[in-house]
Amino acid sequence: MNENNNGRGLFYGVIGVATLIVAIIGATFAYFSVNASITNNNGISGDTVNVSDTTITGTLTRVTPSTVSMVPLKTEELQKGITGEGGQQCIDKNGAKVCDIYTLTINNTSSAPVSLAGNLNITATDMTDLRWALIESATSATGATAKEVSDTVIVANELLAAETGTKTYYFVIWFNETDQPQNDQAGKSYTGTVSFTAANGGKITAQFSSGS
Repeated sequence: MNENNNGRGLFYGVIGVATLIVAIIGATFAYFSVNASITNNNGISGDTVNVSDTTITGTLTRVTPSTVSMVPLKTEELQKGITGEGGQQCIDKNGAKVCDIYTLTINNTSSAPVSLAGNLNITATDMTDLRWALIESATSATGATAKEVSDTVIVANELLAAETGTKTYYFVIWFNETDQPQNDQAGKSYTGTVSFTAANGGKITAQFSSGS
């Protein structure tokens, strides 16, 4: 009887160790890296219209470092991710980057008000878990709603006053941790374009990209 019990104990012990190894391997491979860098950090390219003398300018800047690899983040922990650890935004306790925050400012320097539509187009081939959201500020995710890359709208109609009209947007990009295997998304890359189009057809754009 004791031999049988010992045999069972050994069997369950082996199974337990094997399960632990599988769990550790799964957790390890769930963490993949993607680095991002903005291609025109000093401003949004192009000025709008020559018709009716409308001029719109803008800047798109990254708040978070571009030299640290990114790992998945649970959407429900977005605020924690944005706050980060050790006074470093979007950096977790292991020193890995979990998100990227951008600040986007649009200015109307024309003598007349202008109505704008803004979009964020992200091309993320084979990266189904990539998410983005508009956030309250560069440090706050209050009221943020996670969007898939197929949802491109930043704003449908933003009216900027003449000469001094300014609007600042903040958005964050992260990989949603699903607790399921995400290995097939490792090493992928994405590109993004921010664009604002005036009611009269003028348009300004800014590009950013990632690379594994």
